[in-house]
Amino acid sequence: MMNKKSHDEADNYNRYSFDLPVKAIYRVGLMQKKGSRFAKASLDGVAFLENEEEGTLELVPVEVKSQVSSTTMTEAQDRIEEEVGVELYDERRKYLMRLSSSDPLLRTLLHDTSNPKREKSEAFQLLHGAHVSGSIHGIMLVGSRDKLMYGLFVEYEDELLEAYDRVMRHMYDAYLRLFY
Repeated sequence: MMNKKSHDEADNYNRYSFDLPVKAIYRVGLMQKKGSRFAKASLDGVAFLENEEEGTLELVPVEVKSQVSSTTMTEAQDRIEEEVGVELYDERRKYLMRLSSSDPLLRTLLHDTSNPKREKSEAFQLLHGAHVSGSIHGIMLVGSRDKLMYGLFVEYEDELLEAYDRVMRHMYDAYLRLFY
């Protein structure tokens, strides 16, 4: 739906300079995939992004991750400083990055060295939310209890979403059908 990429003055792709036309954000509970009896996700929220050219709205899952210890906040700040450059980093600014799910930076930004399980579970949780909501995008907001540090706008490759759907259907057919 929102396939246009942002470019700077020299027509180069810029992962920080793009519009995210959020029409509304809602807190939700359990969401069930349309047409599925078993694919469900407990999302922190959903955002509706407006595509003015097509006159449509895209429902996008939103996950909010709280880095509450001073160590994880420092690690998150260090990652952003490394990515944008220490001289350009401003803690008063909120950074929103557009990333492909295959971009190694996504893994770096989600990785919490104090909790190795967090990287995998947060990335998986957002992918599962995209699968259930039928979106090709996901939004992850990262901060502390009272401060937003950065946001990630992730675009999932078709191959990944298709493979995930096949795995989910296989698990249902082979193991879960009995319970539904």
